[in-house]
Amino acid sequence: MKSISSVKDGHMAEVEMKIGEVSKVVGITPRTIRYYEELGLLPPIAHTDGGTRKYTSRDIARLTRIKELQTIFGFSLGDIKILLMAEDDYERLREEWKNTQSKKRQREIIQEAKKVNDSMLLEIEKRLIKMKSFKKELLEKAERLEVKLSDLI
Repeated sequence: MKSISSVKDGHMAEVEMKIGEVSKVVGITPRTIRYYEELGLLPPIAHTDGGTRKYTSRDIARLTRIKELQTIFGFSLGDIKILLMAEDDYERLREEWKNTQSKKRQREIIQEAKKVNDSMLLEIEKRLIKMKSFKKELLEKAERLEVKLSDLI
Protein backbone atom coordinates (compact mmCIF):
# COMPACT_ATOMS: atom_id res chain seq x y z
CA MET A 1 0.00 0.00 0.00
CA LYS A 2 2.20 2.83 -1.24
CA SER A 3 0.50 5.39 -3.47
CA ILE A 4 -2.71 7.31 -3.02
CA SER A 5 -4.10 6.65 -6.48
CA SER A 6 -3.04 5.07 -9.70
CA VAL A 7 -4.27 4.89 -13.27
CA LYS A 8 -6.01 1.64 -14.12
CA ASP A 9 -7.67 1.10 -17.52
CA GLY A 10 -7.52 4.85 -18.16
CA HIS A 11 -9.34 5.71 -14.89
CA MET A 12 -8.03 6.83 -11.53
CA ALA A 13 -8.19 3.88 -9.16
CA GLU A 14 -8.09 4.35 -5.40
CA VAL A 15 -5.19 2.65 -3.66
CA GLU A 16 -5.10 2.25 0.11
CA MET A 17 -2.19 3.21 2.33
CA LYS A 18 -1.13 1.87 5.72
CA ILE A 19 -1.16 4.08 8.79
CA GLY A 20 2.64 4.48 8.84
CA GLU A 21 2.65 5.64 5.22
CA VAL A 22 -0.19 8.08 5.88
CA SER A 23 1.63 9.33 8.96
CA LYS A 24 4.65 10.26 6.83
CA VAL A 25 2.56 11.88 4.10
CA VAL A 26 0.52 14.04 6.49
CA GLY A 27 3.25 14.66 9.05
CA ILE A 28 1.50 13.35 12.16
CA THR A 29 2.08 10.25 14.24
CA PRO A 30 0.13 7.01 13.83
CA ARG A 31 -1.06 7.48 17.43
CA THR A 32 -2.49 10.89 16.52
CA ILE A 33 -4.30 9.38 13.55
CA ARG A 34 -5.83 6.69 15.79
CA TYR A 35 -6.79 9.38 18.33
CA TYR A 36 -8.57 11.39 15.61
CA GLU A 37 -10.44 8.22 14.69
CA GLU A 38 -11.47 7.72 18.35
CA LEU A 39 -12.76 11.30 18.49
CA GLY A 40 -14.83 10.80 15.35
CA LEU A 41 -12.85 13.29 13.28
CA LEU A 42 -12.35 10.60 10.65
CA PRO A 43 -15.07 8.38 9.25
CA PRO A 44 -14.72 4.67 10.06
CA ILE A 45 -11.58 3.36 8.39
CA ALA A 46 -11.63 0.16 6.36
CA HIS A 47 -9.43 -2.72 7.48
CA THR A 48 -7.81 -5.60 5.65
CA ASP A 49 -8.74 -9.15 6.62
CA GLY A 50 -5.64 -9.09 8.83
CA GLY A 51 -6.86 -5.98 10.67
CA THR A 52 -4.53 -3.42 9.06
CA ARG A 53 -6.14 -0.02 8.55
CA LYS A 54 -6.55 1.03 4.91
CA TYR A 55 -6.54 4.79 4.29
CA THR A 56 -7.78 6.36 1.05
CA SER A 57 -6.90 9.68 -0.56
CA ARG A 58 -10.10 11.06 0.96
CA ASP A 59 -8.91 10.05 4.45
CA ILE A 60 -5.54 11.65 3.78
CA ALA A 61 -7.20 14.87 2.60
CA ARG A 62 -9.28 14.94 5.77
CA LEU A 63 -6.24 14.36 7.99
CA THR A 64 -4.43 17.15 6.16
CA ARG A 65 -7.44 19.42 6.72
CA ILE A 66 -7.49 18.58 10.44
CA LYS A 67 -3.79 19.34 10.75
CA GLU A 68 -4.25 22.61 8.86
CA LEU A 69 -7.18 23.72 11.01
CA GLN A 70 -5.26 22.90 14.15
CA THR A 71 -1.76 24.14 13.38
CA ILE A 72 -2.37 27.07 11.04
CA PHE A 73 -5.68 28.36 12.37
CA GLY A 74 -5.38 27.22 15.98
CA PHE A 75 -8.76 25.51 16.23
CA SER A 76 -9.36 23.06 19.06
CA LEU A 77 -10.30 19.50 18.17
CA GLY A 78 -13.85 20.25 19.32
CA ASP A 79 -14.06 23.23 16.96
CA ILE A 80 -12.53 21.13 14.18
CA LYS A 81 -15.18 18.46 14.67
CA ILE A 82 -17.91 21.09 14.28
CA LEU A 83 -16.30 22.49 11.13
CA LEU A 84 -15.77 19.05 9.62
CA MET A 85 -19.39 18.11 10.30
CA ALA A 86 -20.45 21.30 8.51
CA GLU A 87 -18.13 20.51 5.60
CA ASP A 88 -19.57 16.97 5.45
CA ASP A 89 -23.10 18.41 5.38
CA TYR A 90 -22.07 20.78 2.61
CA GLU A 91 -20.57 17.91 0.58
CA ARG A 92 -23.71 15.81 1.10
CA LEU A 93 -25.81 18.70 -0.18
CA ARG A 94 -23.51 19.16 -3.18
CA GLU A 95 -23.96 15.50 -4.11
CA GLU A 96 -27.71 15.74 -3.69
CA TRP A 97 -27.75 18.89 -5.84
CA LYS A 98 -26.01 17.01 -8.66
CA ASN A 99 -28.67 14.28 -8.56
CA THR A 100 -31.76 16.49 -8.18
CA GLN A 101 -33.84 17.80 -11.05
CA SER A 102 -36.60 19.36 -8.95
CA LYS A 103 -36.27 23.16 -8.82
CA LYS A 104 -38.11 23.14 -5.48
CA ARG A 105 -35.61 20.71 -3.97
CA GLN A 106 -32.71 22.63 -5.50
CA ARG A 107 -33.93 25.79 -3.72
CA GLU A 108 -34.17 23.84 -0.46
CA ILE A 109 -30.66 22.49 -0.96
CA ILE A 110 -29.30 25.97 -1.58
CA GLN A 111 -31.05 27.26 1.56
CA GLU A 112 -29.56 24.39 3.58
CA ALA A 113 -26.11 25.00 2.07
CA LYS A 114 -26.36 28.68 2.99
CA LYS A 115 -27.12 27.72 6.60
CA VAL A 116 -24.11 25.40 6.68
CA ASN A 117 -21.90 28.06 5.14
CA ASP A 118 -23.21 30.67 7.59
CA SER A 119 -22.43 28.37 10.53
CA MET A 120 -18.84 27.98 9.30
CA LEU A 121 -18.55 31.74 8.83
CA LEU A 122 -19.81 32.25 12.37
CA GLU A 123 -17.10 29.95 13.76
CA ILE A 124 -14.45 31.85 11.81
CA GLU A 125 -15.87 35.20 12.93
CA LYS A 126 -15.72 34.11 16.59
CA ARG A 127 -12.07 33.19 16.10
CA LEU A 128 -11.30 36.50 14.37
CA ILE A 129 -12.88 38.49 17.21
CA LYS A 130 -10.69 36.68 19.74
CA MET A 131 -7.61 37.19 17.61
CA LYS A 132 -8.35 40.91 17.14
CA SER A 133 -8.75 41.29 20.88
CA PHE A 134 -5.45 39.54 21.52
CA LYS A 135 -3.75 41.69 18.87
CA LYS A 136 -5.11 44.82 20.55
CA GLU A 137 -3.65 43.67 23.89
CA LEU A 138 -0.26 43.06 22.30
CA LEU A 139 -0.26 46.45 20.57
CA GLU A 140 -1.14 48.17 23.85
CA LYS A 141 1.65 46.29 25.60
CA ALA A 142 4.10 47.26 22.85
CA GLU A 143 3.09 50.89 23.27
CA ARG A 144 3.63 50.75 27.04
CA LEU A 145 7.03 49.14 26.53
CA GLU A 146 8.03 51.85 24.06
CA VAL A 147 7.04 54.53 26.59
CA LYS A 148 9.09 52.81 29.30
CA LEU A 149 12.04 52.50 26.93
CA SER A 150 11.90 56.16 25.95
CA ASP A 151 11.74 57.14 29.66
CA LEU A 152 15.08 55.40 30.12
CA ILE A 153 16.83 57.38 27.41
